[in-house]
Amino acid sequence: DAPCSGEGMFRRDPVAVQEWSPEHVETCAVRQLAILSSAAQCVREGGILVYSTCTFSTEENEGVVQKFLESHPEFVLEKPNVTFGRPAYGVNAVRIFPMDGGEGHFAARFRRVAPCEERFAPFSFKPDRETQAHAEELYTSLFTDAPGRFQRVRDRVILLPNELPDIAGLSVLRAGVEFGEAKKNRIEPAHGIFMASRAENCRSVLHLTSNDPALFAFLRGEEIPAEGLSGYTAVAADGIVTGFGKASNGVLKNRYPKGLRTHL
Repeated sequence: DAPCSGEGMFRRDPVAVQEWSPEHVETCAVRQLAILSSAAQCVREGGILVYSTCTFSTEENEGVVQKFLESHPEFVLEKPNVTFGRPAYGVNAVRIFPMDGGEGHFAARFRRVAPCEERFAPFSFKPDRETQAHAEELYTSLFTDAPGRFQRVRDRVILLPNELPDIAGLSVLRAGVEFGEAKKNRIEPAHGIFMASRAENCRSVLHLTSNDPALFAFLRGEEIPAEGLSGYTAVAADGIVTGFGKASNGVLKNRYPKGLRTHL
């Protein structure tokens, strides 16, 4: 959904009329083609890329589509499988005018028919063998699937995505899921790693229903009963993990973050 000159918003927004100019239309078309070409790098063979605007401008709609196809023979235009709107002008796309229930919308559907040859360097970092060993040991005790790569950032341990590309030069807050906090010779698990996991992949789970008083007590940060469970345990509401605690002697000691706790 590319930024456009917004001609479809003229009847709703007076500012859109004031900001319009032929030069603005031309600038939008150049920017839209650049955005579309950039997005094309992320589409694998057989994948679909949809381009849309909310403008009547042929330069920004059919014009951008035609220029994209000329420079990207690895994509073909497919007929949109929709019953609303009407055919676009000279290309196999759809326009939705106000009388069709839209605001000057345009949409085109591309499919990549050739392999994606874009290759990005993988993310690289200096492995910390001690951190990796402790993290793998903890991960295996918590979850049934295989652990991945872990990176230590100060006192935090991050589980990295399997196919993380090089992010040098990018302002990335955190490239992965917070796995835990590094302590002396051990790692304390974090809320984030449980929230990123499915209940069926957790080795220890306390199953509660969404209207169970124990669930509301847990979300308030209170200890709750956990008969028959021990160690770090996920708390699932109707099968969805909502946090974790540490079970011992029939009680779950709460690890729900203080900033997320409720008063209900």
